[in-house]
Amino acid sequence: MKTKRIIASLFIVFFLLAGCSNKAAEETTTDKTESSTVEKISDSSSAEKKQSPKKKKIALAGTYYTNEGSTATVEQLSDQEWKITYQVSEGEMTATFIPDWQSKGADYQSKTQMSKSDGDSGFKIDITAAASGEIKLTMSDGNPDHQMTFSNQKPKVTADPVLQGDLSTFEGSYSNDTTEKAIAESGFTLNGYTPTNYYQNQTTVFPGISKSGEDWIYWAGSSHAHYKMNKNQLPKKTNGYYEVTFLGTNAIAIEGKELVLTLVPSGVSGPDGKTSDENRIFFDSDNQESLREYHDEWWKAYQSKQTETDLDVEAILTGDFATLAGTWKNGEGRTLTINADGTTDNQEKIVAQRSEPAEDGISYVSIMPINGGGGAAIALYKIGATNPEGDQSDTTRPRIIITQNSGSFPAEEYYYRQD
Repeated sequence: MKTKRIIASLFIVFFLLAGCSNKAAEETTTDKTESSTVEKISDSSSAEKKQSPKKKKIALAGTYYTNEGSTATVEQLSDQEWKITYQVSEGEMTATFIPDWQSKGADYQSKTQMSKSDGDSGFKIDITAAASGEIKLTMSDGNPDHQMTFSNQKPKVTADPVLQGDLSTFEGSYSNDTTEKAIAESGFTLNGYTPTNYYQNQTTVFPGISKSGEDWIYWAGSSHAHYKMNKNQLPKKTNGYYEVTFLGTNAIAIEGKELVLTLVPSGVSGPDGKTSDENRIFFDSDNQESLREYHDEWWKAYQSKQTETDLDVEAILTGDFATLAGTWKNGEGRTLTINADGTTDNQEKIVAQRSEPAEDGISYVSIMPINGGGGAAIALYKIGATNPEGDQSDTTRPRIIITQNSGSFPAEEYYYRQD
């Protein structure tokens, strides 16, 4: 009986000791688990701290695109500094910047100052790095007209044919007011053409862009310079217009010499800051001389403005030179100014003698040096009068010819009044 009590007491002591041991083990396990969790949180916080937005590094290097087809290149200069290279109307531009990243949900953004190669300190660059992988760069000085936005994603739009070397959009003849005025002042005989040639657009005076085989050609007009587009240097697009490089193909253009034309589409502000509803071509290095699309029957505008006085041949033959007075110019560029008293700017004088018209039906006066010497005849053509031996002039205007005899004269030899 005594033995049984001792065994029972030992069993109770063992049970209590086992219970205490298990509890201690559980507490130890709990302590380890809590310690591990604290360590993970601490490690996580440390990792987050290391990757704080301001110190985050995002790879920006590569090629960027605008919706209009222009491109920019970004390269890394140092651990934090980057450089962007892009084109503006004045040529190549570069700028450096240091991003300051801030998290915006799943994206990151940065807006910092740019240091531009032209010294303009008013520009900032706004960068958005989306979780999708797209990166957008927007450069602006606050003026919407100066803002440029690039993306590392190629634009999902139809490829610009001009940038691929297709100039169909600009194909055709071109002109400007200066050229047309010079033609009108020559009596539509400039460069030896007849008025009919101009009325029917049968001249080579006007510049134009055309396609010959696989080549795009630029014809410079009256200069007869001939160029073809350089296929090894595709057009570039800046601010909505194009710079296209041509190479000379004849002696006048100088074979192989580059000519850069600026092609401005209708509705786009050109390098002169002006917008037109027609395509335009800028052809000088300063982008100040331009051409616009050729207008059919442009010459009618000049004819309607003509209110010049016709020659009063009867009065002229009696010594009244009032209707002959003025400055006259022919298609070769020669001028003659006749005063109301019959004297000229070349120290000459007009001598009139009342006589019957010559055999060709045209009346003449003489022109000779004031101090004596040999002279010449001036044939007088009223509006509507024609040269019976062949007329290449604009018969809608009064004309004169300085000659030694009658005959069929080239168009450029006829003089027309300029004032």
